Amino acid sequence: MTQLRIPESTFAALRRRHLDPAAPFERLSYMFGKSFTDHLGATHVLVSSPPLQLSDDCFVRQAGAQVMLYDDVRDALWVQFARSDDDVFIDIHDHWFSPGGTRFSSVDDRDDLARAHYMFGPFAAMLRNEPGIGADRPLRTISIVLDQTSLDAREIDIEGGFHPIERIDLVGAMPRRIIPNSARPPRGFDVDRMLRQQDFIAAERQQFIAGTTFGIVGCGGLGSVIAEALFRIGARDFILFDEDALATHNLNRWQGARPGDIDRNKARLLADRLRRFGRVGEVSALAVPLSVVDRAAQPMLQGCDILIGCVDNDVARYVVNRAAVQYLIPYFDAGVNIRTREGVDFESRVFAVIPGVSACAECTAYDLLDFGGIEAAMTDPVTAAEMVRAGYVSDRPELLAAASAYPLNLRAASTLVTELTNWICGYRPWATCVFENWRDGLHQRSDRGNHPERPSPGCSVCTTLFGAADQIPLPRPRPSAESEQALLQAAESLHAAM
Repeated sequence: MTQLRIPESTFAALRRRHLDPAAPFERLSYMFGKSFTDHLGATHVLVSSPPLQLSDDCFVRQAGAQVMLYDDVRDALWVQFARSDDDVFIDIHDHWFSPGGTRFSSVDDRDDLARAHYMFGPFAAMLRNEPGIGADRPLRTISIVLDQTSLDAREIDIEGGFHPIERIDLVGAMPRRIIPNSARPPRGFDVDRMLRQQDFIAAERQQFIAGTTFGIVGCGGLGSVIAEALFRIGARDFILFDEDALATHNLNRWQGARPGDIDRNKARLLADRLRRFGRVGEVSALAVPLSVVDRAAQPMLQGCDILIGCVDNDVARYVVNRAAVQYLIPYFDAGVNIRTREGVDFESRVFAVIPGVSACAECTAYDLLDFGGIEAAMTDPVTAAEMVRAGYVSDRPELLAAASAYPLNLRAASTLVTELTNWICGYRPWATCVFENWRDGLHQRSDRGNHPERPSPGCSVCTTLFGAADQIPLPRPRPSAESEQALLQAAESLHAAM
């Protein structure tokens, strides 16, 4: 089972090139991608670079339904692929004459098998024997054929077998999911249960929600409310991350919690609760009783289609933001705060990252992350101890228990799910940041219409790491079980040396 994730702008450029009404003949384009495997064994292919769209003078022959490249052009393409850090070679052509429902032809079969034979034979041997040309690595090849309204897509394996691509997700200002013509139909949704939503969530968008895997990062008071709200709008597939157990002081805000639930892992507790909402087998809820920064959680994290951040620390936000950009996963984050000095005040904030479209949490103009605390968590113990001694960060931030309230969680959850629904359905320009301050009656909504914050050209996350997938490791903080003792030992050694 293979899925593709492509920037919407890339796909739009392909369709413009291949389906130009002024050019009624077949064209070829190419894309290179990076593949990885999730916790279920499914293969995901990310395309982060613009497509290679060949000019008409690159072809020996270009007719209505047949096209052939010059040998030197084809050789140059393979050299470029060899020198890249990608492992997936994607061929795109078109059946411009087909109004819809196109499938691969016998000519397409012949061409795809010839390409696969070359890639897995002479080309792979060249990489093994000539490391100066390009790195030896496992290879994959995919073919896509476009028509006026749809497409078909498949992977060709080393034995010459054809395997339909399950789906293609387009990441952009409004998400799109394309089911190739030869793929299995997607799972349906309960029309009767969603009847009261049909006036504002179209059936195609409801289908998208039902077929999307939502990763809930943080299953505390905020995460438990958001997860239930997502189920109510039609979500049926969840991956839930939280290493903590429910405590007595969580009962005032954890949605549906009972005294008998104390000491149970929050992710497992929330998974059981979500399953009980649906009919038998209707809801898939995978509990991951680990912190999202744990290396063992990464296969599950990268298997999500949309990430929902509900954490109470910026180190986790920093890691999730990186994962979102590296794996092209849209990311919505909510945070709450209660101020008690000089009068009680309630604050909430929702932030969205659409990789390649909006600024990430590191390059946005909004002050979202405590970079001092993140740096301390990521650095070696000696450096961290010096930062503490110099007063840059607190050495025991975990002792500062934040005030929490159920009504504030409800408000933040409502804002996030409303803005997420808006992004999916496209009612108005989607919000990149929504901030509310109760005492001052402030509601500030920045969206793609009034503040279109693009990824910063100077942001290493949005440039170098964009679509990097597994090729660059996600950041990891010092092991939490050792951090305090290591910090104290490092501080003692540092002071003894002074």
